[in-house]
Amino acid sequence: MTQLSDVALIYIVLVVLYLVESAPWVRPGCTALSTFLGRVRNPANNKKIIGNDSGYLGTFGLAPFDATIIAESCPISISTAGLVGFSSASAIGGDRPVCTETTCRWEDVKSLRQDQREIWLKDRLLCRLGSVVTATELLGHLRTIATEKAEKRADAITSFVSGLFDTNYVQARIDSWTLATKHVKAWSCILFLWIFVVGVIRYHGLVPGVSDAETLWAYLAVLFIAWWTNNAFQFFAHRKLYPAAKGERWKTLFTTMVSPAASFRATDHLGRNLVGLQHPLAVAVILCTKPELAELTAAVLRDLRYPKVPEFASDDRDSILIVSSFRSTIEEAIATFATNFEITCDLANSAPSRHDVSSLSYCPRCLQEFSALDAQCSMCGNRSTIPFAIE
Repeated sequence: MTQLSDVALIYIVLVVLYLVESAPWVRPGCTALSTFLGRVRNPANNKKIIGNDSGYLGTFGLAPFDATIIAESCPISISTAGLVGFSSASAIGGDRPVCTETTCRWEDVKSLRQDQREIWLKDRLLCRLGSVVTATELLGHLRTIATEKAEKRADAITSFVSGLFDTNYVQARIDSWTLATKHVKAWSCILFLWIFVVGVIRYHGLVPGVSDAETLWAYLAVLFIAWWTNNAFQFFAHRKLYPAAKGERWKTLFTTMVSPAASFRATDHLGRNLVGLQHPLAVAVILCTKPELAELTAAVLRDLRYPKVPEFASDDRDSILIVSSFRSTIEEAIATFATNFEITCDLANSAPSRHDVSSLSYCPRCLQEFSALDAQCSMCGNRSTIPFAIE
């Protein structure tokens, strides 16, 4: 049995680390929009490599300039009556946010506290978000709405929901990221090619003279120059995009200084929390094609109208009213969003075409077909199916 050389082992470790750094961890309630060789993949087609109740590792692009932007909508239900730690909607290509069933009145919002990604009401968990950034953002919004007088609170909630679809903000953030990572992308590619192309050529002696011992120091010198130059550009890009995250910035710099694999994916990591608390459709309208956007909008509307079972956090009447009210508010916001961007909602408003002549019913949420009239869709929480129209 041939024993691997030290150089071969180093390459194996680098490849494994590269894959680990590349795979995005998508938490419940979040939607990942990933690029593949620079082209954005439809988030509805995301595949789960492995996962659990805390999230999943999603598919990703392998190029150093590929990236994943994670969008997160509001994980709780909000109305003039208060808050409930439950969302009827599920993320595009992902899972519903964590349900806590905690109810909070507006007068009690001042008692809310943040613990990393979690927001607590005294000793009860209200919600768990995808990142510390979005948790801080949501808590700030809740405190602002709570300070409004009761008669103006409905307008404040409507304004908050409209902000979840602020495409101008999303476009500005993506433009800033594109500009800030221009040099990072270039140096990441240089470093990647130097290690995995020039390094492999040198290791196997494919080009005469390149593998000479005298050239080793020159090869290593170029490697470290490219590596640490990329780290410097990454540091300044992070400072531009996330000026308040000083601790995270120095932590990232340390990681990239000791791991070339982390440096390879600097562009990716700088985009993960780029848009924060924004509805996935507001990000998809910037990154996806018009046909994809129509499909995504229809899927979101079907999910709102026929959410995964259970539809409500509990049997409590007040909780049901809050959840129902917020679902209607979000649906109205999506209708306005679709009108503004000329997105047709016909796919969500009409029954699907039958693909199998033996099918008798379909799930109104995921459109899966069934050969029984009284079937239940297990993928949607055992939701009852709807019979196909008699032809």
